[in-house]
Amino acid sequence: MSISEATKRSLKLAKERRPVPAALQEHLKETRRIHKSILDAAAEPVNVPDLAEKTGMPSAVVFWHVNALRKYDKLVDVKKSGDYWLYQRK
Repeated sequence: MSISEATKRSLKLAKERRPVPAALQEHLKETRRIHKSILDAAAEPVNVPDLAEKTGMPSAVVFWHVNALRKYDKLVDVKKSGDYWLYQRK
């Protein structure tokens, strides 16, 4: 699916009229960095505590982002191992 020329022009005008605030840009940049580190660490099936250890982030933060990545079909449930699900990059 491609974006029409009219939609591209509308988006360009919107950006020119209302630039994205620096704080939001920084938040999005950090979110992309976190998602990349989680996806890189999940090349093989791994649970949330192990992802937290590999990425150096708190388990609660990793859990939140794992669920976001599952929602957008970037990470999949592999199987349950003990008390934890194992996740892997799709």
